[in-house]
Amino acid sequence: MPSSDPLAGLNVSISQGTTSPPTIVATVKNNNPHSVTIAPYQSPFDGLILEQGNLFIFPGATDGNDSDSSSTTSSKPLDYPTIALKRAWPPPSDSLVTLGPGESRTTEIVIRHPVPVRQLGSSATVKLSGQWMSVWKRPKEEIGDADWDDVSNPDEFSGLYESNSLEILIA
Repeated sequence: MPSSDPLAGLNVSISQGTTSPPTIVATVKNNNPHSVTIAPYQSPFDGLILEQGNLFIFPGATDGNDSDSSSTTSSKPLDYPTIALKRAWPPPSDSLVTLGPGESRTTEIVIRHPVPVRQLGSSATVKLSGQWMSVWKRPKEEIGDADWDDVSNPDEFSGLYESNSLEILIA
């Protein structure tokens, strides 16, 4: 019997960590009644998430240009250089993230080069969006080498994720 999709039970949210350098705290919470294991590639746990362009940044109003408006945000995300990666598959087992039922894990994303931070002004709106490359409906200890080769494995899922939009301050 096929397993129910655990992606709907994963919640990705962001909050602001610091203003200088501007830092986003991404939290992934497992709202499923079972453990899930997340492959880090392109997930919020990927150390190259910024460089891959998964953090969408909408510049805010520049200081002093419009006295009538309290805060306006560009409708177009900032265009900044990104990279495409080819990685070994499957990812190393020690990089997999397992979350038990109700557990959450956070990670920090520092907004830095290649983002032209000086072009952002004093505020911006950010949103994290990407692809779960591989989410398993079990702990990482129960995922064997043969499981990665089985493309029809009923316990492995992939799909899109998206966080809340967040207005951040930049010092």
